[in-house]
Amino acid sequence: MSWLRQMLGLPGGFDGMFTDTASISSLLSIVAARHAVTGSDTAAKLRIYASTEAHSSIDKAAIVAGIGRAGVRRIPARR
Repeated sequence: MSWLRQMLGLPGGFDGMFTDTASISSLLSIVAARHAVTGSDTAAKLRIYASTEAHSSIDKAAIVAGIGRAGVRRIPARR
């Protein structure tokens, strides 16, 4: 990422990564959030709130992360 940071003129402390799909991005985000707030023993108590318009990868990532499909709460989208 250093070359991209330099090319875009971003500060030296900027860091990041590339992912190839929305599904992998969803999974990595959910696992990182779970890791930041809890140990594996309480993962089943976590909840993910997502719009009814959110991609199906959210449900799949919740399953893989140990939160489970029951841990996903869908909020109706308003227009």
